[in-house]
Amino acid sequence: MEQDDNYQQKKKLIEERDKGELENLRHSIENLQLEKKQTIVTPISELFDENIFKTKLNSEDFKEIKNNEYYNLLSFLIKESFIDENYNSYMNYFYDNDLKKEDIIFLRELYAGKINEPEYELNSLESIIEILENEDYSRKGILNYSIFEFLLKKEAFLNEKSSKQINPLLHEKLLENIESILYVASQEKNIKFILGLDSYLFYNYRNEGNIDKRWYEILFTTWLDFCVDVIDYPTSVNISLKYTRMRLLFSALKYLDSKQIDVQNKNQKLKQYLEKNINILRILDDGDNNIIPVNLIKNLKSLNIEFVDIGIEFLDHELISMIIGNNFYELNYINLEKIAKFSGIISENSDLESFRRKNLSYIMQSNNKPLKTRVSDNLNDYIKLYLEFSNGVIYDSDITMLHVLNDASVENKNSYLKATKHRIENIKDVIDQSIWSILLENDSVQGNFANIVYYFIFSKKKWESELIEFVNRSHSEIQVNIEEISEESFEFEEFVDATIKLNDLDNDRYREIVGYGGHKITTLDKMPNDLPESKIETLIDCSVLPMRGDVLGYVRRHYPKHMTHFALHNIEGYMELINENYDEKYESELSSILNSNIITNTKKEILSKLDTKNKISIRNINIKSDILSIILDRHLKDSEIPTLFEVYSQYEFEVRYKILEIAKENIELMKSNDCDKRLVIKVLKSDLDIKIRRSLFVTKISMMDYEDILNLVSTIDLSKAYEYLTTSAQMEFENTGINVVIINHLEKIGIISSQFLEDDFIIVKVEK
Repeated sequence: MEQDDNYQQKKKLIEERDKGELENLRHSIENLQLEKKQTIVTPISELFDENIFKTKLNSEDFKEIKNNEYYNLLSFLIKESFIDENYNSYMNYFYDNDLKKEDIIFLRELYAGKINEPEYELNSLESIIEILENEDYSRKGILNYSIFEFLLKKEAFLNEKSSKQINPLLHEKLLENIESILYVASQEKNIKFILGLDSYLFYNYRNEGNIDKRWYEILFTTWLDFCVDVIDYPTSVNISLKYTRMRLLFSALKYLDSKQIDVQNKNQKLKQYLEKNINILRILDDGDNNIIPVNLIKNLKSLNIEFVDIGIEFLDHELISMIIGNNFYELNYINLEKIAKFSGIISENSDLESFRRKNLSYIMQSNNKPLKTRVSDNLNDYIKLYLEFSNGVIYDSDITMLHVLNDASVENKNSYLKATKHRIENIKDVIDQSIWSILLENDSVQGNFANIVYYFIFSKKKWESELIEFVNRSHSEIQVNIEEISEESFEFEEFVDATIKLNDLDNDRYREIVGYGGHKITTLDKMPNDLPESKIETLIDCSVLPMRGDVLGYVRRHYPKHMTHFALHNIEGYMELINENYDEKYESELSSILNSNIITNTKKEILSKLDTKNKISIRNINIKSDILSIILDRHLKDSEIPTLFEVYSQYEFEVRYKILEIAKENIELMKSNDCDKRLVIKVLKSDLDIKIRRSLFVTKISMMDYEDILNLVSTIDLSKAYEYLTTSAQMEFENTGINVVIINHLEKIGIISSQFLEDDFIIVKVEK
């Protein structure tokens, strides 16, 4: 069928008809016919100007006329208007007797090509119409209100009758004559005539709908550019003319069909004018009884009208409802505010700043279905507008934001997100995952656990930089709730293992995630060696690093500063490892822990869990340590007892007491090792057997001075004579072993000058 020429021709005709092209062609033919008629009635002096005689009549086509013997005379008479079309003026005696003077003058002027004022009053209209030929209605002087009214009234009457009730030829002639008059006006773009004629007809026939309707139908179908021409016509400050123009344009909307109105809307001029002049709708006249004509609505739709300002101030409720219901308004802030007030979305006292910044939420939560539909159907354009009138600050709700983000037509979602200050609760509600990164960058979703996990899964189970930065900007605590996650592929352990490796994650957020649920690493294969100290502390505090031999070794190697922290956080497990594997390494490590700045009770707890077979070197323990006494009781190395004797005085009182007890049990060790004199004296003054003490005294005499010996006289039962050495020149002592040792020592230190034996006594001399 597509190949059939007949089919293609019919198809083309149908398409042209639908486009209105055939209608335009028909009007073009009618206009050409009217031009022909007007040429016939144009004054001879205008048709035959000097140019005609010089060019046209000199050509071969008019040779016969040029050669006529009366040519020069005729050309002179025509040029000087001695011969013209005014011969009718001399034939008025043939007219009917009822013609008045003004009627005859009108006809004479009409035939003379002169123009009368449109309001020129005629008396015998019936007679004048009988005299006028069809061609006469194309004369420039035919523009007269009375004649037009007479013809229109008759035509309108016949137009309402059926074809059987009227003379079709008469009806056709009347319509043709009316169209001729309008054509004359259109040729001169005589808008003033039409404005005056409309006012004339309006005041005479305002309650006669048939005449009113017929007038506008003929006008707009005859003068195809009328709407454009009347819009361009300057009305200046003349309110009456402005009103008449609006009435004419309103009538076009009221009476024309959609194809006819499209013809009048040349270059969108009618549409543009109407959109800026909504007050044209106030012209619903009394005859309409405030009922909105159906055709008016159809034509507004056909023109796709969007009023710049819906004019709540001066239009009645029904008109405003019609405008809103049919979307006959431009999407702009002024209209949105007015519609909101009209619909009760906001009141006159509402916070307009809030309305600007929550505009879409106000609209979508309202009961105004047409407004919601309009915005939803044009959401992309609306968002552009919204960003402007909100000044880039928007506080829409979750539901509203999702409405925007899940609409594929919205192009500028990034700018919208930058403007919004609200955060979406669940990122999965945003269907388009390609904008998830934008959501994070603009902090447009809440920094909750679910959103973090969903983005982690979306990123192929990786912590991308935008996710880390997003979490770091969050100032709220992350409440971990695994039950919130609906993804079957999600494994919390896998998520935490990936989180553990993050050097750049905020410490608080890091702790909240990795510290949840008692998660512990199972292998060190993927554990980093360069975590910041703060992260290691978190892993220890949250027991993510279990106390195992391999983990202990990992911490020792890579984070030795945190060894004490790790051990103390896992004392039970750590002490089990120590007792099972105790050696110098563990001993040294344990000593470091005991020397650290931890409370005494913790140190005592550690020592209480240390097997007594495992000893601790006191050399590695701070001499001021508050747990030295416990070490001395349970974990003292025998090899280090002499060390205690040697530095006895450096220890605190409690420790010295312990050392004293040890010393009393190890007199032989004291004898064979260097000892602190204070310790020796303490032992010598102790409750040990006097023989033991005297034997110790003998071995340690070298560290004693004279005062020390005097202090021990009664303690270890020495001779009272020692007390008088410094006051006598010569003294005698029994020749006993202990006296020999003491006197030899005193001589050595210069207390006595000499000694000798006499009768089994030792005589000593003292120099004064």
